[in-house]
Amino acid sequence: MIATRTRSTVAVLALSTAGLLAACGSSGGTDATGTTAPEATTTTAAAGGETTTTEAGAATTSTAGGGGETTTTLSSEGTDTETSELDTLDDGDHYVYMAGLETGKVEGQDVQVLIVDPVEMLTGQKAIDAAGEDGVTLDTDYYIRNSDQTVKRIAVVPEASVTSLSGGSPDPVPSSVDDVWQQEYLFKINVGNVRDITTISSIDAVYLP
Repeated sequence: MIATRTRSTVAVLALSTAGLLAACGSSGGTDATGTTAPEATTTTAAAGGETTTTEAGAATTSTAGGGGETTTTLSSEGTDTETSELDTLDDGDHYVYMAGLETGKVEGQDVQVLIVDPVEMLTGQKAIDAAGEDGVTLDTDYYIRNSDQTVKRIAVVPEASVTSLSGGSPDPVPSSVDDVWQQEYLFKINVGNVRDITTISSIDAVYLP
């Protein structure tokens, strides 16, 4: 199954609230907001595996995977860039494709911010029904539906566990955010909400036979 990654304008992301980045808990679903950090950088995945890293004050360009379409945002050196927002997801597991990586701050702590494209991972009768609705003939016992194609920016807690797959093996191997954000595997992330901020506590590549 092929997932289409949407194009997105890359904004350098930071929250200025003092405090400590909490572990996963349960709270509301309102976006957390703040001002951007002048020294933050943004890295985005470009078609063909190229990456772009941009310092604040320069032009930032993102490329949608597979589509080749780009959107550029300018920031002004010496002033804060436009206020940006972290997105939210409900507590629990979510299936996603990776769309990019940013750096930022959450409650004063440096964090990595994953840009993810959430999808539905369906099995059994749900997969059959959804595929039928979409006019797709299944040749597997699962169906990945990406009807929304809206990316979300979610902070990763520094101690998050990360696994990937190696050489087509179904066995997970330890990895890091810096490695997996460029990979095309389907990933399962576990998130929690504290003080209206969604954070990722685990990232695991999903083996699809």
